[in-house]
Amino acid sequence: MSHNIKRKTKVIAVSAMVATSAIIGLVHPFDNHNIFADDSKNSDAKGTSVDVDHSELDKSVAAAKKAGITITQNATVTKVITASQYAAEATKIKALYASQKSAIDAALKKQQAANDAYDKEEAQHKVDKAKYDKDKAQYDKDKAQYDKDEAAFENGTDVNTEMQALTQNHDNHDRYDTFMTADVNQKTGEFALTHDMNDGVSIIGHGVLKGKFNWKVTSKGDGSEVIIADSITLTSYKYTNEHPNTAVNKNINFHVYDNSGKELFVVNHDGESTFTKDINKTVSLGTSFTLKPNESTDKQQILKVDDNWVYNTHGQIYTKFTNTNKQPTAPTPPKAPTEPAKPTPLKGTYGLTQFIVTPEPKKDVDAGQNAGDKDGSDNGKSVIKGDELTYSLKTTDLPADRTDDMKTIKYVDTLPKEVDYKSAKVYSKDGKTDLTKYFKISYDKKTRMFTAEANADYLRLINADKTKAFELPIVDVYAIANTSNAKFDNTYDIWENDSKTESNTVEDTTPEIKPKKDVESGEEKGDSDKSIDGDEIKKGQEITYALTVNDLTANRASDLKTFKYVDTLPKEVDYKSAKVYSKDGKTDLTKYFKISYDEETRVLTAEANADFLKLANADKTKAFALPVVDVYVTANKDNATIKNTYDIWENGSKTESNTVENKTPGVTPTPTPNTSYVETPKGWLYGAIAAIALAGAAFGFRKPIKKWFHK
Repeated sequence: MSHNIKRKTKVIAVSAMVATSAIIGLVHPFDNHNIFADDSKNSDAKGTSVDVDHSELDKSVAAAKKAGITITQNATVTKVITASQYAAEATKIKALYASQKSAIDAALKKQQAANDAYDKEEAQHKVDKAKYDKDKAQYDKDKAQYDKDEAAFENGTDVNTEMQALTQNHDNHDRYDTFMTADVNQKTGEFALTHDMNDGVSIIGHGVLKGKFNWKVTSKGDGSEVIIADSITLTSYKYTNEHPNTAVNKNINFHVYDNSGKELFVVNHDGESTFTKDINKTVSLGTSFTLKPNESTDKQQILKVDDNWVYNTHGQIYTKFTNTNKQPTAPTPPKAPTEPAKPTPLKGTYGLTQFIVTPEPKKDVDAGQNAGDKDGSDNGKSVIKGDELTYSLKTTDLPADRTDDMKTIKYVDTLPKEVDYKSAKVYSKDGKTDLTKYFKISYDKKTRMFTAEANADYLRLINADKTKAFELPIVDVYAIANTSNAKFDNTYDIWENDSKTESNTVEDTTPEIKPKKDVESGEEKGDSDKSIDGDEIKKGQEITYALTVNDLTANRASDLKTFKYVDTLPKEVDYKSAKVYSKDGKTDLTKYFKISYDEETRVLTAEANADFLKLANADKTKAFALPVVDVYVTANKDNATIKNTYDIWENGSKTESNTVENKTPGVTPTPTPNTSYVETPKGWLYGAIAAIALAGAAFGFRKPIKKWFHK
């Protein structure tokens, strides 16, 4: 695997170094904390640029600048690291930032101690100056208004006139209560005296006496006033009925008198109708008052009012004058503030470190079809031709605080010729979420190149928040082993933008499956090594076809799912039965197999059952001995060549065995007797000759036959 720097990530690590002025007395505490990479000057390095968060350090730098420190940024240092190194390096950088921030904060504290007085004084001066400017503007405005108000005060004629009606009620106050209110227009002197008409049950109506109070005001030039109460003019009286008069006495009479008791107006009515009476009479008062500012007269009686009915009600109308001239207060001029002297600014420096982080793609291989990446690995293990494989293409997460958008994310895998591409899926790392819709998947049969490239929607997800790490998915490439006795390895390339990084190498092997067929005389158990392959046999002779295969190899990746022996018997033999034994013939394993024979097709099948498969798969780290199938047949034809092979099936892989061959001899026909003589042969003579010959032969070969039967 090559980790050439073709895909990297840049992380900005602020290496802030603060050097304050002699006023602070701070040396350069960060000179020993700079991080330099071996390839820090490698301008060809490619990767994802990442800024480790230095916002807090930036705040301290900004605060130092704001406080008046002159900050100089040193040249940026670049360091190239791998994705697996990023966490540790980022931790170092964060610790460095914290140390640098602490030093900057300490420098800031010292500077603030040196110039805090100025800051406070300057801030206060600005406040004071702003206040002064505001106060001065207000003072100028107030002074102009004061001058105007003072002149108005001295010549003022402001007066407030009050008018009040006081009623002297009869003894039965709770039942019969007549009241009167007064309202005076301060500008015109017009007034209205309103009273209720109460019949002892309810208010049956209202009476309104209208008139005008005439007075004059002159200024004495110092705010004092001379007020002359000149006269009172009565203009009208209006009574408004609202309810029937329920009183027995309906003789109502209303009177108005001046202070001397002279009747100015009288009206008699029963209270049950609405009417208006014009009066138009003026009464001279001729009273004057001299009042200082805010000084008031006592109540002055100006009229008498009697409302006579069931009970007589007597009232008086009073007036009161108040000098409302107000003397203004002279404004005080503000005092201008003194501006403070500026302090000498301090100095400091800081620097940044930039990371370029390379991804670390990892490839795994597992038997079967995965969703994501299962626990464990089948890398380096053996699989059977026809087995399904999953190549899991993984890579490290995109780091947090990336500076650039991702424009390309692409997984490229050139598959070995020993596997056939089937399909592919994209999953989250936990295998729970199918992300295939976010990728364009393609496979070129000619080049055997598989590609899974992220689409625009997925790139938008990646780039939505570059401050956070982004988990890249697993691409599962599904393939099928197509070759036995092979060793094949594979890598893949991850493309992030324009950078390509190669993964590790995974390797698998397929074993050589070597089925062997032998033929033995009689009924044998297992494989006796008493081969008669190529020998001559006779019609009617029993023979055993021994079907063997090499053991399952150790370190197997996949389970044995199908295992069977298939033998199409030649027509020159008759099938009798079959058994399954261990290779030494000592253990009968027939119970672990389903044995069947089709007489029409002459196909014998011995297929392993679930119990056998369970035994075979119990410990795939070890080799597993496979049994011998003994097929018992009888030769059924003379003068024949008998050939036979068989097929072994392991999962989906079929492998043909060698061919065995036997021949049966031809049969010599019995000679036909000669009938060309003149005399017919005598039957008894031929019989006697034959009997003598047979007896002689039996005597000569007695011992060898006995020995053959008993061997």
